[in-house]
Amino acid sequence: MNPWNGCGPCLLRATHIATSTVECCFIVLCTSLGGIRTTTQPSAQETSASLPFSTGDKCFSSDLLAYDIECDSWQSVSVLSSSSIRLERFGHAAVAYNDSMYIFGGFNGQMLSDIIKFTPGSCRGFSTPEKCTAVGNKCMWNLEKKSCQPLRSATKGYHLCPRKSSSNLTVLCERQTSCPSCLQNNYGCVWCGTLCAHKRCPKGKKVETIGENQTEVEQCEQSDSSNCDKLHNCHACHTEFHCGWQTDHRCYTFVRESGNKTEKAVLSDNYRVKCDNSCSSRKTCKACLSGTCMWCISQQRCLETNAYAAAFPLAQCTEWTTSKCTALSCSDFQTCKACEEHERCGWCDDGSNTGKGICLDGSASGPLGPAVNASLCPAHNWYFTTCPRCQCNGHSTCLNNSSECLQPCQHRTEGAHCEHCISGFHGNPANGGNCTPCFCNNHGSLCHRETGKCNCTTKGIMGPNCDRCDEQNHYVGNPQEEGGTCFYNLSIDFQYTFNLSSEDYYQNINFMNVPIKVGNDVEFSISCSGRAYVNVSIGSDTDVEPILLESRKCDSFKLPFYDEKHNFGSQNTTFFVYVFNFTTPFLLQISFSQHRALDLLQFFITFSSCFLSLLIIAAILWKIKQKYDLYRRRQQLFVEMEQMASRPFAGVTLEVDGLIKPESDGTKQSHPTPVALEPCASGKAAVLTLIVRMPTGGQPHTATGQSGIAIASALVSLGTLCKTDATIKEDGKSDCWKPSSHPGTCI
Repeated sequence: MNPWNGCGPCLLRATHIATSTVECCFIVLCTSLGGIRTTTQPSAQETSASLPFSTGDKCFSSDLLAYDIECDSWQSVSVLSSSSIRLERFGHAAVAYNDSMYIFGGFNGQMLSDIIKFTPGSCRGFSTPEKCTAVGNKCMWNLEKKSCQPLRSATKGYHLCPRKSSSNLTVLCERQTSCPSCLQNNYGCVWCGTLCAHKRCPKGKKVETIGENQTEVEQCEQSDSSNCDKLHNCHACHTEFHCGWQTDHRCYTFVRESGNKTEKAVLSDNYRVKCDNSCSSRKTCKACLSGTCMWCISQQRCLETNAYAAAFPLAQCTEWTTSKCTALSCSDFQTCKACEEHERCGWCDDGSNTGKGICLDGSASGPLGPAVNASLCPAHNWYFTTCPRCQCNGHSTCLNNSSECLQPCQHRTEGAHCEHCISGFHGNPANGGNCTPCFCNNHGSLCHRETGKCNCTTKGIMGPNCDRCDEQNHYVGNPQEEGGTCFYNLSIDFQYTFNLSSEDYYQNINFMNVPIKVGNDVEFSISCSGRAYVNVSIGSDTDVEPILLESRKCDSFKLPFYDEKHNFGSQNTTFFVYVFNFTTPFLLQISFSQHRALDLLQFFITFSSCFLSLLIIAAILWKIKQKYDLYRRRQQLFVEMEQMASRPFAGVTLEVDGLIKPESDGTKQSHPTPVALEPCASGKAAVLTLIVRMPTGGQPHTATGQSGIAIASALVSLGTLCKTDATIKEDGKSDCWKPSSHPGTCI
């Protein structure tokens, strides 16, 4: 975009370029000072698009920009700030005189009448080329004299512009997106068909350069450039034959192929989106804000959002909005306080000492029509900067000229100034407004006291008037019918938990369930965490809804329902459960389960058969185990006998003591001494070898030819525990015998 569009001949006088955002305007004011064109440009960094309307007093700044004509560059100029001078303004005039710029008037929330002088400084005060060629009064650096001089005194041998590196020039050229912007600068750029490059094009790109003949630039602009993307609305887009406004609210350039090149296409209406009415043709705020327009409240005009400063260069439009059309005129304000917060409104009291009145356009002198009109409101009832002491909104009075409203307020209102509706009513009681009862289809008694949105007391019922069910969360029904409500549809054989928080207004919740299994009984269970009551009824296609359980305290219980009586699954039989009169927080668990009836005879027959079968199987397994254990014992004995038969023999020397004398009872006390103890492989048995004395038949010695002693062997069991001393019982047998050669082994 050419930076001088709209600046025109501003050598002696200032002209204005205007743009705007959603809430603020931008004014660019331009003058020329010795080759430097200086502009003042406000910024909108302090604005807030969330405001429904704005007086525009935060849309101004003191930014000062300078454009160097010779060097084709923009720079920001720093200005010394002063607490006594406020530079923030727009809509001002400016003139250049004697190397200074004079700024007069303007608007920054109020009309200004001051004059500000701006002097960029003297060139001779700069001692380096960098400072000399910087922005300010246009200076040049004399290479011969090594001094800074004004541009008008330049002859030859001077340096005019700040030096730019080749890398910076390359970046500057690459930023140009069209042929004219690429060629109309002093960066040394060349146009390469689709892109701009510094000095030379990349390989394979077409080169177009600008020569001294100016017609080449005009041809370049006509053939290659397009400003469709700069056109911001539908009507502006369709002023160009090759531009088309599309559904994404953007303007596009359309081209067609012509031989080996492309050219701009002439679009028919079939390729263009039909434009809405222009902003200037919309006469109401609602129609204005339905498009991308802004509504000027004080002027009652609709205009483009970027046309504010052009339409109102001296801030004739003091208020505008782009979001909503409420409180746009003084008559829209219903209280004295809200009325007088607006700078052009005043309050006309009706004299009833109740606070009622009307908000009118006016001033401190009185209400305004085409002029100040005292007949619109008597002078003693007109308030422009203060309000009457009694502010009861027409629903009460004040005693003794006080500000305290008599209580209770009338007309179903309450509050210190009777500014709210009482519980169960809604509306805006301000300035005599009415309060109407809440309408909630008998599913609630309270509502929002301003909007009337009901606080539905039955879970699953929703809507501003409790008029529909929350079908998204599986609630069905019709709450608008007489006695109608919404039910949560429970599935069979699932347990549901409902946790209602203290923030809810619910007092009731209803359920329904359709048993789907034919011939199976139904079991209903419910558990409540707090005090509540429950009703259970059942209905079908042929019968009305009989009550099965009425006003039972909901603690925790189960109820069976038999298929023989209700014929489940065949006549669309449906259970309805009503839980009511609870307070939140509240926890509820509920379920329906369906199963067949229990046949006791069949149960006992089946149980007995299974039990007897198990006994028989256990007996068979026990017999098999005994047979197997006997077989293993016999095999073990065979192995041990084989070991006994194959044990080695050895000779021993035996010393025999004298004969042992018998005890008094005729028995002989003897302690057999083992010769050997040979453990078996299992470690649980051993072969014990003893020397025994043969019987003598009552003789002192054995008969001649017979041995008096013999070797005896026995298979004994081994244990792991043994008493430390062998205990001899009365019958002469010991509990344990512990051979010294095998410590810890008990036989």
